[in-house]
Amino acid sequence: MTRRFAALLLVIVAFLAMPVSAFAQGDPAAQFDSAIGDAKATMLTDPAKTIAKAKQARAIAERLTGQDRVIDIATAQWLEGEAHLRLNDIVTAGPLLDAAFAALKDAKASKLKGDVLRSRAGYHAASASVATALADYQSAFLIYRTIDDTRSQSIALLSIAALYQEANDYNTALKYYGQALDIYQGDPQLLVSIYNNRADVLMELARYPDANGFALKNALSHKYGVPTDWITLGNGSNDVLEMAGRAFLGPGVSAVFSALAFAVYPIATQTSGATSMDA
Repeated sequence: MTRRFAALLLVIVAFLAMPVSAFAQGDPAAQFDSAIGDAKATMLTDPAKTIAKAKQARAIAERLTGQDRVIDIATAQWLEGEAHLRLNDIVTAGPLLDAAFAALKDAKASKLKGDVLRSRAGYHAASASVATALADYQSAFLIYRTIDDTRSQSIALLSIAALYQEANDYNTALKYYGQALDIYQGDPQLLVSIYNNRADVLMELARYPDANGFALKNALSHKYGVPTDWITLGNGSNDVLEMAGRAFLGPGVSAVFSALAFAVYPIATQTSGATSMDA
């Protein structure tokens, strides 16, 4: 291998190993995009790093020229404000989010504008300005609907529902949780949040029955003169048969039933690891 070829190979390897941000060093717009991407990437795991990256992005944006300069500054302010909000620093978060929204107030509907409103609503909720928070969440929802962003619509509705839940208006909260589910179901993590919160509301409304059936067991015990621990309740015969299979069957045990019997018998037997025997 010649020295020239070896040197060229080293240059190529170094070039390929170079981080993406390094390519942006000579281009302010690319530097801004890189800093914003880094800020977003660390928001969930390390909001403090997001703050540093957002400040860096804002410093770059303030040196830019052109029609996107205002939007770029607002983007950096929003991310910095949201990160402070996640760190419970609402004193610092508020002015940043207000400044970001002021810059976008007269702009057309966009995801950024909706996101800024949603973050500002979170700030107002944390500051106990519930009416203002509700108004911002509703405005964000309308923007998301205008741009046909169903996932963000669902998130806004989830936030509105949470406000009503905090105010103990459980029926209204339940309505908004239902709307959030109807609009979008493509994000498993979002679905978990909606279902968990809705379950809490249903518990508050006493719409979930007693899972252990204490009242029913006591009534049956009194009526038939047997101890309550002799009584097992289930959601239909399927549930009772599956519980019986888990209690009495297992590997190395056989269950005998008619080939024309209820279809759940072989299912309960197989689930428990036992062997089925047709009579």
